[in-house]
Amino acid sequence: MRSFNTTLICLFTIVQTGLFSSYGQSPVGIGQWRAHYTFDKIQSVALADNKVYCSNNVALFYYDQEDKSLNPISKKDGLSGVDISKLGSYKHEELLIGYEDGNIDFIKDNVITAFNDIQRANITGSKVINQFYEHGNKVFISTDYGLSILDMSRREVSDSYINVSANGSTNIFYASVLSQDADSIFAATENGLMAAKYSPGVNLRDYTNWKLFTSANGLPSGDVKSVGRLGSVVFAGVNTKGIYYFDGTQWQSAGIAANEVRGISTSDVAVVSCVDGKIYKITAPVTNELFYASFLYTPTSAFLAPDNDIYFVQPNFGLVYYRPDHSSELIGKPIGPLFKETYRLKYLNETVINCRGGLSVSYGNIYIESSVMLLGNDDEWKAYTIYESGGLPPDNRDLLDMAIHPASKTWYLGSFGSGLVKLNPANKSYVLLDTLNSPLKMKYISALTTDDEGTVWICTHAVFDRTVNKPFLHAIDSKDTSVWYSFKASQSDGKFPLEIVVDHQSNKWMRIGASGGIRGLMMFKEINKAAGTSTQIYFGVEQNKGGLPNINVNTISVDKTGQVWIGTNQGICVFTNPAQIKPNNIPKAYLPIVNGFPLFFDKKINCIKTDAANRKWIGTPDGVFLLTADGLETIFKFDKNNSPMIDNNVTTITINEKSGEVFFGTDKGIISYRGDATFGEESHNNVKIFPNPVERDFNGYVGISGLADDARVKITDIAGKLTYETPANGGTASWNLKDYTGRRATAGVYLIFSASEDGQEKYVGKIAVLE
Repeated sequence: MRSFNTTLICLFTIVQTGLFSSYGQSPVGIGQWRAHYTFDKIQSVALADNKVYCSNNVALFYYDQEDKSLNPISKKDGLSGVDISKLGSYKHEELLIGYEDGNIDFIKDNVITAFNDIQRANITGSKVINQFYEHGNKVFISTDYGLSILDMSRREVSDSYINVSANGSTNIFYASVLSQDADSIFAATENGLMAAKYSPGVNLRDYTNWKLFTSANGLPSGDVKSVGRLGSVVFAGVNTKGIYYFDGTQWQSAGIAANEVRGISTSDVAVVSCVDGKIYKITAPVTNELFYASFLYTPTSAFLAPDNDIYFVQPNFGLVYYRPDHSSELIGKPIGPLFKETYRLKYLNETVINCRGGLSVSYGNIYIESSVMLLGNDDEWKAYTIYESGGLPPDNRDLLDMAIHPASKTWYLGSFGSGLVKLNPANKSYVLLDTLNSPLKMKYISALTTDDEGTVWICTHAVFDRTVNKPFLHAIDSKDTSVWYSFKASQSDGKFPLEIVVDHQSNKWMRIGASGGIRGLMMFKEINKAAGTSTQIYFGVEQNKGGLPNINVNTISVDKTGQVWIGTNQGICVFTNPAQIKPNNIPKAYLPIVNGFPLFFDKKINCIKTDAANRKWIGTPDGVFLLTADGLETIFKFDKNNSPMIDNNVTTITINEKSGEVFFGTDKGIISYRGDATFGEESHNNVKIFPNPVERDFNGYVGISGLADDARVKITDIAGKLTYETPANGGTASWNLKDYTGRRATAGVYLIFSASEDGQEKYVGKIAVLE
């Protein structure tokens, strides 16, 4: 895959980024990022510099016509963002990428240049870019506010036509095209198909200078969102009616009926259009060819290449092209997750797991088709879906959580309303457990976990069983999966668990939520499993109930020392010694104080994850924070403005305990950052130093993994002079290649000494720094 240099057109800023790490490659180095975009629902395609670019609203990739490779490009490479709305091309040499916020990126000769004049312009309302149309050295940009003209030679907006409507209100421009002699402009808009004279003496900001076509002009009623031109003939797509052409006086049917027309290209040879799951190639006003393929269901965008091949994108399968003889080839799309939704990320059996599902704001169903994505040691995303044999039940919806029974290796997947799936991954067989064939009394599974003994715990939610006290919690025996235990809630709020976490004393902590203002936190400890007896303690904002900073509890995390960290709508609190909590003695939670205020007192906490160094990753609507073990200092804060983060709203986090890679689930998908903390063992085991040797142009961190837990690491030159010293974060230490004075280490061989805290475990290694 090729690397991209990056520049930014604005007053002061130039941004340079490095090489993107693709799916299927080795994990990134410490301090580097990976995007895990879904390449599903592809919506736009364009040709530039012998590359066919394709995008959905969060991801971009290109097909290299020379080496036949598929290559993702992301914000990591220097793209302005992830909310891509449209692709375009300038002279087939330069790619134009339009974004929902009005930003534009250009890609030419592998250089990414960001143009933000429209994004920064003082224009009220949406600035979504809907289409690019090139003419000479200008590009006409159709947007949600109107039409802008970009002078490509000067790289500036030369004119804009805003609020072009009868009453001066916003009129969305979907597409535009000039007549062949460039004396008229046609525009598909929210108000209908419009046209105007295009000359220096005509004020296109004045709505009276535009003509709105109606049925009196032969154009039937219906949404017009596409317009294009074949030679001197202008074509328009009228949804629910079909494609029409302008004969100079009236609009006439082109003989193509359609419910939905998705774009019409412009050319002097032929134009192509996506119509109701078909591709039409139009060579004259009423002359067209219809193309079919077995994988052609809903093409969303197409263009005619200079060699007369037709390239188009299909949302699920990716890029396809047709030759003039009607033979075809499915090019496809890069490997990646099948979907962007991430309700809950977990790390189980050395595998990152993404449960696709979700709940409404009132804790009801949203009916997302159940799927689970897995990223294992082979570093490729794999899926279990409702569509494959041996996957998930066909009608399963809203998958929220998963647990693995250690003894039997059985997977349990809980869906909110569709029961519990018991899946054998070895032979891909499953059994759907519900109220008819299992001890479950409710089929709304909200959370699962496994304790240290290997017992699987299953939470059910009484969203539709509020008045009856049915068992809300079930446990599957650690040795025999046919043996279940069931427990009822001692208070009515306990029937509504949303998450379950086990602490070091085997207490089960559950956050509570349901419509009608039911919120809170509960600690559960079984007394007699067989009898279904337990101790249940309910927490609240009252001082004698733990003093939560807010009753809306969003996340629970148990750290390495056994402390229980609680994230709420108004910050964080900590139960430092869960063993002291008794039904008649609930100590007040500790509130970490930073600069005189409780930690994140004004911020909603979506999720908390503790890493191997006992540091806390905190996900919020404003980005993600890495805090020290006590939470009092911020080590990193990542958001869209200062990192490759694809979205600020971080809703779920998990960590690959072997590599230290931290995965962030957001509203727009998953992105990961390789941290410098891994879970260590009592002894040094399979120690790795990477990269080794260190090339001259390397600017990252050297990682040393496989160390004894929290070992002390010293790095010296070959003569034994100390260069750097650091404690390991769990089982990994990192070196920024600088000595104590802040200077980069000179070329040579360096020795690495590591010892456990008690000095019993030792390791010596070497690393070469090249000139």
